Amino acid sequence: MIEVGQVLALKIRFNNQGSRSSVSHPYIVIEVNDDYIGVLQFDSIRGKERKALFRSNKAISCDNPKETVIDEDSFAQLDNKFTIENFAELEKFRRQVDKLSSAKLKVLMKSYEDYQSKHVIDENKIVHMTAEEIKELNR
Repeated sequence: MIEVGQVLALKIRFNNQGSRSSVSHPYIVIEVNDDYIGVLQFDSIRGKERKALFRSNKAISCDNPKETVIDEDSFAQLDNKFTIENFAELEKFRRQVDKLSSAKLKVLMKSYEDYQSKHVIDENKIVHMTAEEIKELNR
């Protein structure tokens, strides 16, 4: 069972214009219900230090405490809304059963909720993917 705080490694559609990732990215699970899961994309800060400082991103350290779900300092993109149909096979894309530490997860969730409530999210960046689409992209 997928749980909030776990990380999935997926190729997804970045927007509703059809841009798709060619490699798997880490996505932290921020919401789970019977119909869908909500995720945020993580990117490595390395080489993107300036981008990580944007208001639309939230930096997450891989230390203090040491995280097992991310390998390096990263940032989550807050200006997207990604949902994926919840299906049993989604578990095979889970990086591990560990979760982001509770304090960092709480800060990340608050940052996401604050950003989403204070900014208009472009319709192009509100993306829902079906189980079939996820299976096709991640063969």
